[in-house]
Amino acid sequence: MQGGNVKQQLRTTAFPPLGFLMEYTEGPMKGTKLMQFYIPKGKKTGVTIVGELQSSMMSGDQLKKAVQTSLDKAYKEDQQNLKKMT
Repeated sequence: MQGGNVKQQLRTTAFPPLGFLMEYTEGPMKGTKLMQFYIPKGKKTGVTIVGELQSSMMSGDQLKKAVQTSLDKAYKEDQQNLKKMT
């Protein structure tokens, strides 16, 4: 966070093939819950993420921006990895 490292603990629960739930159990985002689920779209798959965000270190706007940045990074990494697999 803010260019530094932060220790966090997460609990991830899979719900194949629907998606998964991530719960932050320790760290500055403790209490945050995000559910990622997959939606068939023909030959492709859509991804929807919903959740409840909490942070002891950031305001609502800062938290929203941090989560969006993290999701954007994960999306780009997924795209790069998928290209390597095809």
